[in-house]
Amino acid sequence: MYDNNLSKKIATRSFIHRTDIITVYWQLQNAFTNIRSRIDAEFGQRKWENADPPAQYFSYCNDGNKVGRNDSRKQGAFYGLNKENFRRMKQIVKEEVEPYGFTEVVDISDSNILWTDFYNTKDGGYVGITMTLDKLYFGMLYSTDCRPVPKGLDPETSRVVPGDGPPSGTGSSTAPNASPSS
Repeated sequence: MYDNNLSKKIATRSFIHRTDIITVYWQLQNAFTNIRSRIDAEFGQRKWENADPPAQYFSYCNDGNKVGRNDSRKQGAFYGLNKENFRRMKQIVKEEVEPYGFTEVVDISDSNILWTDFYNTKDGGYVGITMTLDKLYFGMLYSTDCRPVPKGLDPETSRVVPGDGPPSGTGSSTAPNASPSS
């Protein structure tokens, strides 16, 4: 999702003040769980495909001279709803990702695809949703952009372990599950 360089928007918040990678990871996991559940509840149970497995490690990145981590993940897709439903699904996605800073909505649809990105202009990253008009394929993904690693975690070995809760000292009460590797 790099059309017109839209995914390269620059975060306005300084690197060290951005929401850390583990917190944003769990915020987005929570948001997408809710999105899939709400779509299923409203439109009937979907056969969700193309969802990446939970993260174990985050990719290396740098923002100037600051070293951090980033994450990009497909969050599910399905066939079968008509294009008239895209507007409502877009509203559901917006309601779930907006509390985490993904507030700038950019529609880059064309004659072949419905496409909307939700950008976090303070911390960086985006959530993208698309629907092809020929096969009615709806898909979701995100990219966090480069984020700091929480204090006390080594950026070379930071690992997400679902079910363990946020690492102590991260200052995050919103990350339901994460811990450093042992």
